[in-house]
Amino acid sequence: MINGTRLTRPAGSPGRRRARGAPAGVTKGIILAGGTGTRLYPLTRVVSKQLLPVGDKPMIYYPLSVLMLTGIRDILIISTAEDVPRYSRLLGDGSDLGVRFSYAVQDEPRGIADALLIGADHIAGEPVALILGDNVFHGHLLADILREQARDVDGCVLFGYPVKDPQRFGIAETDADGRLLSIEEKPARPRSNRAITGLYFYDGGAVDIARRLRPSARGELEITDVNRAYVAEGRARLVELTRGFAWLDTGTPEALTAAGNYVLALEERQGLHVACVEEIALRMGFIDAEACHRLGAGLASSRYGQYVMAVASSELSDRRPDRKPDRQEAALQELTIENLKRIMRSCAGEDESVNTDGDILDTSFVDLGYDSLALLEAAAVIKREYAVTLEDDDIDVLETPRAFLDKVNGVLVGERAPGA
Repeated sequence: MINGTRLTRPAGSPGRRRARGAPAGVTKGIILAGGTGTRLYPLTRVVSKQLLPVGDKPMIYYPLSVLMLTGIRDILIISTAEDVPRYSRLLGDGSDLGVRFSYAVQDEPRGIADALLIGADHIAGEPVALILGDNVFHGHLLADILREQARDVDGCVLFGYPVKDPQRFGIAETDADGRLLSIEEKPARPRSNRAITGLYFYDGGAVDIARRLRPSARGELEITDVNRAYVAEGRARLVELTRGFAWLDTGTPEALTAAGNYVLALEERQGLHVACVEEIALRMGFIDAEACHRLGAGLASSRYGQYVMAVASSELSDRRPDRKPDRQEAALQELTIENLKRIMRSCAGEDESVNTDGDILDTSFVDLGYDSLALLEAAAVIKREYAVTLEDDDIDVLETPRAFLDKVNGVLVGERAPGA
């Protein structure tokens, strides 16, 4: 499942989204897939936790997909000496996906921050994204947020998620601008409900900070101490993943089952796969459709492999010179998020150039193939663009684009500050 900036096409509909290159800034990634997984015993007695299935794919595909969607192509995977060969057998050197995988051993659990020391040569003083191998992230616009935050990292960027039981997590306190003021580990009286997730963006100074750490009472180098060092310097900020996003930890049997059910339900309902690394490699421009199809053919007896081949075949079909888009596809291609924003600027009298067919605006969203999630994605972008309040339940999937835009414009006219 790709979380791009265009409105989402339904499964099986034609069209192609342009690949995006890696952003400036963070171009190195680390997946920490070590540990013993004792909370999952006996499942993890003979296999690494991050190789267990979540839905129809290994757990490690989920953090890997996050790094790839960020545009990162140089990725270090850290695990135990016993499990590194298994990851290498699964993923290889990355060339099939148009990326580069390298591997390193953490011979015993020494804390998350130890990954920065193990990966020091890989990081080489550059910005880096560190992600825990048992974290699952999903949501519309996730890819856009990741790439935006990775462009220019000065200090550290953490990602927060609201939880109902903050006493169980590391909790962030921020000011109105998202600058981190404090981080509390499992506080008895939490100052917020925003848990810090297992995804961290750091500038080139993270390794030096990790080298200055002393082991905690449990004998580990704590990632919270790295983050607090950036907080003390005033160079730590929190990006909130709120409504419309999912952050799932898979560290217990119950959580592992819940994550798998979540993924399978989405895939069954939408016909799109979550964390399909072959599809992501294709959409990001890391590989071409022919290479993607070959990867799927190697898994052809599985539903996953058949999906990869279908994605690649659709891409190849779109290239046929004799192929002419039908009216529905033309509408889908024209109603991009950027064009929606241009329409809104025009409604506000700020832009006279709007390239949208009036007939398309009066065609129902259902006839155009959009679903309610696509409309919510558009609304989220418009809210972010214009800093207005727009309730999700104001969106009706049966409305036409014109009615939808008129509704949003009414909010703009009523709520935008003079001169904004």
